[in-house]
Amino acid sequence: MAVIVELPVSLPDLRAVRLTVEELHAGMKDYYAVGRVERGRSEWWARGKVWRSAPGCIQIKQPGDVYRDVARDGATTWTILMLPANDIARVREEGKAVAFPQLEASDGRAEPFRRLLDAVCAGAEPLVLEVALAEAISAFAAISKAKADHTRPVRRAMEYLRERMTEPIRLDVLARHAELDKFHLCRAFRAQVGMPPHTYLIQCASRGPRSCCCAAYVRRRWRRWSGFMIRRS
Repeated sequence: MAVIVELPVSLPDLRAVRLTVEELHAGMKDYYAVGRVERGRSEWWARGKVWRSAPGCIQIKQPGDVYRDVARDGATTWTILMLPANDIARVREEGKAVAFPQLEASDGRAEPFRRLLDAVCAGAEPLVLEVALAEAISAFAAISKAKADHTRPVRRAMEYLRERMTEPIRLDVLARHAELDKFHLCRAFRAQVGMPPHTYLIQCASRGPRSCCCAAYVRRRWRRWSGFMIRRS
């Protein structure tokens, strides 16, 4: 069971929630977000490795990120901020993935995010929040310029799938766009993203506009293109 409490924020483009969960979850993010672990410890998989979270850790998410909880020591509580996508798009390098989905509490690179989270929790006035938000988005862009955990072929494949959710997609075409042979691409994609390309495509579609219709359409089309049946979620 998840408990979500909306936090009041004086900026219209910034949304804040306090989230508490006890069960293990898996899914894909469809927004830019920064979160801080306030209580609890957990282990979760993302970007090909298992991460361990404790109070004070800062977690950084972007659309398309896939995660899977591995273990949880009791309930975990986060303060989560959904960041304005348009502002991030103006300052970050296009196509760069966030290299660090988590920063430890002692990591100096997390300081701009901590200031923004503290300001929201304190109910700061708009100007204070605007300054803290601008600094956090700049820090988000700086982290994005670091070496990403997704290799270039996998990033190119993910971008191609997100941009063509309702178009016929064949593995050979996807591999050519990614500039990697299809055998190595399938292996690398599953290892780095946590799911094969067709499952990633359905996850993207289920979070896009007209999500139910779009996801159902992709399932039908993929079965036709690939010749394989896909279990309905």
